Amino acid sequence: MEIKEQLDDLDQKICNSRNLEDVNSELKQYEELKNELKLLYDEKGKAAILSSKCKWVENGEKATKYFINLEKRNYNRKVITEIESENGSLIKDDKQILEKIEAYYEYLYS
Repeated sequence: MEIKEQLDDLDQKICNSRNLEDVNSELKQYEELKNELKLLYDEKGKAAILSSKCKWVENGEKATKYFINLEKRNYNRKVITEIESENGSLIKDDKQILEKIEAYYEYLYS
């Protein structure tokens, strides 16, 4: 059962109860679920806001499909997927790409 459904069920139980002493455990569980749901929403929102440097997001707008796609496109632009070696062949293996980059900078700064 999803958190929202659990919150709705607990809300019904609390509202339909005749005795407030009987609902203390439900109230406590309701508050815990509410805090958990808020944390989930906050984490998702922060991830989109931090990675997207668009003015609209910084000013408080919700992350939209546009911003998520923009983030994905910017990530793909930054990733080196292939590199050309000294002999002209293309290297596509991540580990070999990292080794070539490391060797380049070692040579550059030696």
